[in-house]
Amino acid sequence: MSTNAINTITCGNVVYVQTLKCASTFFWQNFKRFGWWEIRFDSIDWKNQRVFSHILDPDQRRHKGVAEYIDMNDAYDLFYENETFKKFIAHIPTLDQHSVSYHDQYGDYCNLIDWIPLSGHSNQEVVHKTEMFLKHYRAQMLDNWEFLWEHSSSEYQKLMVKDLEDCWNKDQPAWISWYLQRDRILYRRVVEKFNYSADTWPKSSWLEN
Repeated sequence: MSTNAINTITCGNVVYVQTLKCASTFFWQNFKRFGWWEIRFDSIDWKNQRVFSHILDPDQRRHKGVAEYIDMNDAYDLFYENETFKKFIAHIPTLDQHSVSYHDQYGDYCNLIDWIPLSGHSNQEVVHKTEMFLKHYRAQMLDNWEFLWEHSSSEYQKLMVKDLEDCWNKDQPAWISWYLQRDRILYRRVVEKFNYSADTWPKSSWLEN
């Protein structure tokens, strides 16, 4: 596990680790607005700081991350017109940091992060739960969020995600499934324990239930 590429920001008692393709641009930029400051991941005090991030279904995140990479490299035509390249993409679990697995990023720290699930919930619900977390730990924040930092997928990316999912489901080698298996188990645990309807953070948190 390499921690050099993990963006980490804190207000002292609370630490946010930026998990790409998980509403990370929106939250990162807002935390900077709140006056938080960047630190190294390996400087986190896990005993005295509360670390949190947002989590997306691992397969869904993989597709969004690969679509992001293809978009950044202007490779739409290559994907749709070159069957060899398309098969290559279907048979590789990750291309860059946007789709790398949670466990490759965080290792066993995955089990210590206070994850907030994204899949199946509106932006408003996710922001509300994030606010609940921040207020519970008295984290430094402003009264309003800047929604201009929402980083929505383009129509091309949305189409690409659907097509990547189709390729993935049609012809997925066993070793690719193995790559994401730990993430899938983690995600199921988080979703099963996290309570979106709870009115306090301790009753919501997957680490507390």
